[in-house]
Amino acid sequence: MNLSTLTNGTSDRLYPKLQNPQSDHEVPAFVSDESVWRALCADADAAVTVCDRDGKIHFANELSNRFFRWQQTVRQGRDPGAANTARNTVKDAASTSAIDERLRLFTRVCDTGRGVAYESLVQGIRQFVTVRPVQGSNGQTFALIIARRMHAWERAELLADETLDVVELETHDPGILATLSPRELDVLILLGGGMTHAEIAERLDLSVRTIERHRDRLGQKLRAGNRVDLARFAIRAGLAELPDAAQGFYLDEHPRDPLDLPAPLRKMARRRVRVSDTVTEPDRRRRKPSDEA
Repeated sequence: MNLSTLTNGTSDRLYPKLQNPQSDHEVPAFVSDESVWRALCADADAAVTVCDRDGKIHFANELSNRFFRWQQTVRQGRDPGAANTARNTVKDAASTSAIDERLRLFTRVCDTGRGVAYESLVQGIRQFVTVRPVQGSNGQTFALIIARRMHAWERAELLADETLDVVELETHDPGILATLSPRELDVLILLGGGMTHAEIAERLDLSVRTIERHRDRLGQKLRAGNRVDLARFAIRAGLAELPDAAQGFYLDEHPRDPLDLPAPLRKMARRRVRVSDTVTEPDRRRRKPSDEA
């Protein structure tokens, strides 16, 4: 793969990125159509990363670089003396306990030549990730990793094609969602779907006053001033959705219970998911027994 070398930490960009079409910067050797590659990296609203079986980064587009820069900020917040230099491996760039499990998948894809797909929680935001094998000019196999946000109704097992094995991860980064009780998570999802307190109370077989108490606790934990802010939080995290006409047409044909949670959220609600060390200490605080009401 003929890619530029890693830059130093003084640059806005930590890892190689495609330049404008007039540049002589070459795209990866496995790319047969440069315009398609540029569209994927710049237009598809997805984070694109290429690494080898050992996790060394050979390419990252702007969205991936933003994530890596954020990870450096997190690292420096924990260790003010940490050097602000570029990291040339996935583990260095995204140093959380969750990355080890992902790295094993990247190695598996490079070794077996078969791709994988999984849903991941990153700071409480649902992401759909595909990892596909691609061949370099020297015959070496690399992992092409593409990550994007998920809509509330999407599930990894329905999005993956026949070339991908769907994997359920054990370690996630639920962020502030880790502070919520299962019932609070239900209320947040239904608020995000536009339901009133009375409708939520009927759906959950609880009193309106109980729903209001859950809403108040959600506001405190998520630092949301009102139910509109809570709905925005749920939509941003991929927990709820206000579908457009085309999406609504799809959902009419494929109805889904909004409380039928995808695997990562279901495990988190049952406290059966390993939490990444990215979660900040305030978000790790213990829940009171009353939170589970």
